Amino acid sequence: MNRSSHPLITEEAVVEFVTHVGGVTFVELTGHFGSDAVGTRVITLHNDPNLVLWMNVSLALETAITGAINHKRIYAFPTTPLLYLMDGQFCTLPIAKTIKPFYYRTPHWIPVEFNTWKHLTSAQRQVVRDSRQ
Repeated sequence: MNRSSHPLITEEAVVEFVTHVGGVTFVELTGHFGSDAVGTRVITLHNDPNLVLWMNVSLALETAITGAINHKRIYAFPTTPLLYLMDGQFCTLPIAKTIKPFYYRTPHWIPVEFNTWKHLTSAQRQVVRDSRQ
């Protein structure tokens, strides 16, 4: 444990949390990892600064999440913004209706939830399989 008694932010720790909980939002991740998860970073999709997944995260959390996604240990899928509202935080950006790189001229939010393979629905698993081809 680190100085704030929250787990150290690593790719392995993110994967363990997502595996244990399933359907994890950024709100849950930052709550689990505490103040060390909060920072000035913005996580975007496809390197498009206007497709925002979440804001105000630390470099450590960004690195752990992107590493776990890139290593196909966790998967991010769009979810209802109500899930974030129920978790107690909501992004103030307009919600993206279309997820196409470089479609928007201003930042838009894509609410996502993270799952491991075992927590994915059959439709989500098919999307993953199709993206590998």
